[in-house]
Amino acid sequence: MYINKLLAVIICFIGLSANAQVIVNDMEQWRTTSVGIPPVALDVVNGWRCPDSIAHEFGFLIGNPKRQLYKSTDKVNGNYAARIVSEAQGSFGNSAGILTSAVINLDLVNQSYTLSGGTPIYGRVYFVNAWIKYNPQGGDTANITVSAIRKNAGAGGKDSVLGVGLSRITTPMPYTLIDVAITYGATTLDPDALQISFASSGRRATIGSELLIDDVSYSIFPASVNNVPKGAIAVYPNPANDVLYINGNDNMQRFTIYSIDGRQMMSAGITGKTTVNTSALAQGNYYYTITDNDGIIVQRNTITITR
Repeated sequence: MYINKLLAVIICFIGLSANAQVIVNDMEQWRTTSVGIPPVALDVVNGWRCPDSIAHEFGFLIGNPKRQLYKSTDKVNGNYAARIVSEAQGSFGNSAGILTSAVINLDLVNQSYTLSGGTPIYGRVYFVNAWIKYNPQGGDTANITVSAIRKNAGAGGKDSVLGVGLSRITTPMPYTLIDVAITYGATTLDPDALQISFASSGRRATIGSELLIDDVSYSIFPASVNNVPKGAIAVYPNPANDVLYINGNDNMQRFTIYSIDGRQMMSAGITGKTTVNTSALAQGNYYYTITDNDGIIVQRNTITITR
């Protein structure tokens, strides 16, 4: 068992050192399960969970639950993608379609749920990547949330959240590769699981909003680097010393510098023309990302700091 785990760590390290995307779920493996009384046939993607199966199991309490997860042939690769849809869920009201890699713990009394566990990982990763297509209704927004956790490391043996990431999708979108950056707090612990969750709506769900998801993965560097236009925003000088200047637009939100091995070194809020202090960085080569107001990477490139 120890040897198998060691091999898994080595394989993971080799793959990530070359910025390989480690596939979490390609949405190809599905099964059909019957839930509730009378039984309802639901599509279930292996290894992931959707609250609609729980809603049907307790349909006698909720009243008239609706399906929210479907196996779709509208995909990027392979044969299938996952499609989640916002629906009216009886006494729960309008609810976003949810798909998550974590275990869902339902609280029927408070009509809410919590997450535990998740996709196993071996050390820190900095991006979760997924192909996303969004068809909102009205002014709805979709969310992708990520928590990097250490299982049973918190108070009372609860999972401890070490890093978080969020990306909001605010407009209709054809299939696009989205990178969700994970920001870690001040801790020396490494996570051992990722909780990756997709929601077809925000807090006020609009019936009919649908989110399609394909090829979910994680990596040290952004997977969509080849899709990002370089030079759209000016970052200079390069090489730099103590100061960087950024000329862009008001849709920019955050400038983040990473070490070559993927560790976040600094992050600053930006808009329009911004000056960033880099005096705390050691001499060497780094790379940076610029994200917009929705958390989507709009530019990535390398930067050299000289002393």
